[in-house]
This record gives sequence, C-alpha cells and structure tokens, in this order.
Amino acid sequence: MKKNFRILWVEDDASVIKDQVRPLEKDGCKIDIAEDMMQVLSLMEVLGEYDLLLLDILIPDGSRKPTNLNSYVGVDLLYKIRALYPDLPVIVLTVVTDPKIQEKIYLGDVRRILPKGSCLPSKLRQAVYEELGVSV
Repeated sequence: MKKNFRILWVEDDASVIKDQVRPLEKDGCKIDIAEDMMQVLSLMEVLGEYDLLLLDILIPDGSRKPTNLNSYVGVDLLYKIRALYPDLPVIVLTVVTDPKIQEKIYLGDVRRILPKGSCLPSKLRQAVYEELGVSV
C-alpha cells in the first residue's frame, strides 16, 4: 500500500498545520505548504501534479493589495485548479459555514468540507486516505 503521497496544503496560518500533518508525515507523505493563490499556482507549475490538495477558502491572493475579507480567494483557486487538474482530489478545511459558499465549493467537485480548527489529526488522516482510495 502506497503511503508516500504528495499533498499540497493551502493555508496562510502555519500554526494550524503543525499538529495536523504529523500523522501523514509519519506515514511517509510529503506535504508542501502554500500560503496564497500565487504560491499554489507556481508550486504546481514547477513541481508538477500532487496526489491531493488540502484547501482553506480564506487565503490571500498573493498580490500586495489588501484582500477583501468578504472575498473567498480559495473558491476562485479551486476553480482554477479544477481547470488545470480536473481529477485532483480536494478536501476543503474552513471555518466558513455560509451555505451559498459551501454550495460553490461542492460545485467545484469537492466531496468533503472539514471544520478548520476542530478537525482532529486522526480524522483528517482518515479523510485524506479515503479521498485517495487507500484503506488504513
């Protein structure tokens, strides 16, 4: 069973990630972290395709302009990623509970939205492997 998957985690608050990634890294997964939309697009262009994307919806776009707090850059990024990598599994981790935004996320071919901040590392690990079609 392959467990050395390449995962790209899009999160602008590194403190959120630290404890969450340990179980996946112990399994041999390689996790790259991008803090904004521009970093994601450049990492994917340079490093190639990932096995899975973990995506926060409230991220900066990477420009020097202030990001509108009502702007869901992660949703825009999701649709850009879908255009480039239509088969890439995506799990969204977010605090956003607005049903209209969640509907946009699901329309972007996302099957899982997990609650950011309250998702246990073991639950995230399980969700990642389920999305990848691997039993653990």
